[in-house]
Amino acid sequence: MSKVFLFSFLMSELIWINEDSLVVSFVEQTLSLFRDCIEHTSRHNYQYADAAQYHIGKGSNETSGEDAANY
Repeated sequence: MSKVFLFSFLMSELIWINEDSLVVSFVEQTLSLFRDCIEHTSRHNYQYADAAQYHIGKGSNETSGEDAANY
């Protein structure tokens, strides 16, 4: 997460230094897209973790030890 903070900080400094409206607009859109990508990835990572946990539990509860190891 420190990379995200550093990126956000540098982009916010760029907005403060250069007040040209096109640059500000571009930076704001870039930050918004970057934030959306992080949120989307985080949601999917949680979904994958939940699905993996479900399958691990399902495999160990419904199969023999050997089948669970192969699962």
